[in-house]
Amino acid sequence: MLFAKLIITVVAIFLSLVFIKLLLKNNKYDEMFEQLDDSKHPFKQIYPVGLNLLDKFNFDYQSNRAKKLKTKLDIMYGKRNGDLYIFVTYGESISLAWLVLIIGLALSAFASSASDMLIFLGISALIAFMCYYYFFNQASNELQKRSEVYLSQFPNVVSSVALLVNAGMILRDAWRQIAYSDDKEINEQMQFVCADIDNGVGEKEAYYAFASRCASNEIKKFVSILVQAMEKGSKDLANVLVAQSQELWNTRRETALKKGELASNRLLIPILLIFAGILIMIIGPIMSNLST
Repeated sequence: MLFAKLIITVVAIFLSLVFIKLLLKNNKYDEMFEQLDDSKHPFKQIYPVGLNLLDKFNFDYQSNRAKKLKTKLDIMYGKRNGDLYIFVTYGESISLAWLVLIIGLALSAFASSASDMLIFLGISALIAFMCYYYFFNQASNELQKRSEVYLSQFPNVVSSVALLVNAGMILRDAWRQIAYSDDKEINEQMQFVCADIDNGVGEKEAYYAFASRCASNEIKKFVSILVQAMEKGSKDLANVLVAQSQELWNTRRETALKKGELASNRLLIPILLIFAGILIMIIGPIMSNLST
């Protein structure tokens, strides 16, 4: 027991000293993270620790995993800020997980028994892993939530655009009118399309950029079909918009049904646990009476 405590203490001290050394190292990352919002990144001062550790091991930011993360960050924050936030993601996830592990090891060294020590070690390792996993996948989770919001609002938008186009308005003007008719998330993305076109970006390229920002397969499919219809002519465009509007409404309905089924399945677990507890409360006294 005493030897195990000694080993844990030595490891905790070693990790703490390395952490402090990497934290105090004067490098480019300190200035980079100063622009981050303190409310969203209250521990930004320790982010350089994780990045300095990666530099020690010559981490390749061009690896497949890093490239996939960079693509998602470009969608979330724009290509100008994508380079910054890939450093934020790696620095935040590694540094906070490391700090949690050090704290867990320190608490384990003061455990009163071997079982308590193992519990502290297991819990601290689990929390450190969860901390790394959460912050590393935070952008992916936020992007998924955002794309679901866009997809839920998009059928209304397409229906409105289809009505205006069928009434004789050209697509660009119909898109602009709907874009500035509300302040929802999808309308904001539509306004970026109008701004891009005003700044000289081609109409098709602006629509493709819109689909990329929304990060939804359904919206990407819609834009692809829309661009093809634009090339064929205005008559096909009106028919395509009506058909796509109906398809998007069906997709929204199916998504709502799937979410309802998922919610009911999640509720089933606590119900089963409660049922098992009730069975134990009933069967326990019966079995004890039978044994006596």
